[in-house]
Amino acid sequence: MKGSGLGSERESAMPRDASIEEKYERAIRNAAPLNPVFPHQAKEQMAALIEEIGRSNANIEQFLSHQTTAAHRGGFVAEEYHATTFNMDSILKGKALRAETGMDNHLIGNNDRVSDIVIARDGQIEVRVQSKYMGDAATTANKHAALDTATLKPKYEGADVALSPADQVEAVAKHAREQAAKHEGKAAAASPADADQLVTRGHRAKAEAYRQTADKTSGRLEHDGVSSKDLTKAEANALGDNDTSKLDAIRSAYKTDSTIQQMGRAAAGAAAMAAVVAGTVNTVRYLDQVRKGKLSPQEATIKIVAETGAAAADSAIKAGLVTGTHSIITRLSSQTVVTTLARQSLGTMLRSNAISAGVVCAVDAAKDLVLLAKGDITAAEFEERQGKGLLTTSAGVMGSTLGMAAMPALGTSVALAPVVGALAGALVAGAAMSFAMEVGIEAPYRELVSNTRDLRESALLLEEVSQGIFHGQVHFTAFLTVDAELDTAIRSSLADGAGKGAAMAAAIDRI
Repeated sequence: MKGSGLGSERESAMPRDASIEEKYERAIRNAAPLNPVFPHQAKEQMAALIEEIGRSNANIEQFLSHQTTAAHRGGFVAEEYHATTFNMDSILKGKALRAETGMDNHLIGNNDRVSDIVIARDGQIEVRVQSKYMGDAATTANKHAALDTATLKPKYEGADVALSPADQVEAVAKHAREQAAKHEGKAAAASPADADQLVTRGHRAKAEAYRQTADKTSGRLEHDGVSSKDLTKAEANALGDNDTSKLDAIRSAYKTDSTIQQMGRAAAGAAAMAAVVAGTVNTVRYLDQVRKGKLSPQEATIKIVAETGAAAADSAIKAGLVTGTHSIITRLSSQTVVTTLARQSLGTMLRSNAISAGVVCAVDAAKDLVLLAKGDITAAEFEERQGKGLLTTSAGVMGSTLGMAAMPALGTSVALAPVVGALAGALVAGAAMSFAMEVGIEAPYRELVSNTRDLRESALLLEEVSQGIFHGQVHFTAFLTVDAELDTAIRSSLADGAGKGAAMAAAIDRI
């Protein structure tokens, strides 16, 4: 091998007597990116986001069908807006929290007395929310501070959040505090001997309702590090008028963030895996050369660090691109397809992970194109390298998937077992294909490449011949057309001559 393996510009064919470490080196860089855990997680998260969008859209469409004003519809759609943006934020943060409205008809009914929205974890309600989107802050505060006339207690005492328009929050809290003080003053001014104690109780209850409103007022849902997005009264009215541009932009941003987040995690994970494996392999190889006197300890250290870093960087780039591709494909798919992709069986995973092989091969192809342009490799070498890369990478995909599936079957309880199993499977399968190519199928492979090249040249020649025949047919058709026109003209001339001859004979007979 020219240069020092991973750090070299041109990776020529490896000699058959190369060490086992050198042979594994070629499988290391693609083993981590081919780990199906990374794209599977990306697809799962993107599918969850898309399913959440589908859930909330169904509820929003029902509200928009109501024959009322845009402001009235907007108040109801605001509940769905906060629930769905909270849920998408929770999905992106990997939390089990989910917000539901009465329209979901699951944890609360559509006409729950206290809650318009609830936040739950694993089906257990942790936060209850009452939502009011009125035309001004004073009206919003008054609605939140309503009393239960039967018990003379705050109607929404059981709610934890008084959800209000983002542009009214401060004014709602201010108005609520002022009204609480006002009603407390009226209650205090009443004489103990006052015959109408009910009025005094009412003032005190109203003061308590306003105090609770002031304390609970918020412009968003917030719980355990997850939050919804702010929504003003005007924006709620726009939603009620079927203008969903703000919500669409937020949803798109969440989906983009998901792709970026998963690419980053995959890149970091793949880099760590490659660094561990490549570092071990490189350490064994170069320390052996130190013992044999071929390298100094300083030279060995430099090579170990450089080549391990190169392997980690290469794996990180490929893993990020593989994961990003799967995430975007899931984003662009229909909801039905998304569900299938996100919860795929082993068989489905084997088929869909062909995408991973394609991306990894594309990265390597881009590198080889640079070498080809620089003249470091010939066109024939370029084709051969791409063919071998496709074989070994495809083998790595198969190995990684089977390795991930095999680990749980062995009964291991290690949390990272699927990740480790996939890495090991990709390494073994990729290296095995490399060995097989060297000792068993090298000649057939070269023959296949040659036959493919000959077949391509034959196809080009056939196309040229076909074009020639086509042009010949065109010219021959034109010839037949002209010939037919000439034949028609001759026949017309002969018929005309015969008619004139007969006329002439008749004229002579009359003489």
